[in-house]
Amino acid sequence: AVTYTINDNWSLKGDIDIIRGGFNTDVFFGEVRWSDELFGNVSGSASAGVSFDTWSRDTVGHLNLGASIPIWALTGSASVQGFTVLEEGNPALSNDDDAVIGSLSLSYDF
Repeated sequence: AVTYTINDNWSLKGDIDIIRGGFNTDVFFGEVRWSDELFGNVSGSASAGVSFDTWSRDTVGHLNLGASIPIWALTGSASVQGFTVLEEGNPALSNDDDAVIGSLSLSYDF
């Protein structure tokens, strides 16, 4: 994986996952990321990217939006991530359904 920081708010990320051992695939992923303070103690983040999987030969678009806020000694976070198949490679191996995943979390830094 490699990340290039453009400035305090913007960065580019790229990585390659090589998976072997019963299930073989290579996944290439690239994205642009943004993060900044929205207002008060609330921070926001967003990323948009694309991935390609050699097993299914699918090209998938990714979008992630999130926000976090300190709550006493914890940090509360909420995010939503969406996926859409931009190009279906092998229909017999692909799941061409779009998906949205939401998450809520509380974290504590030791």
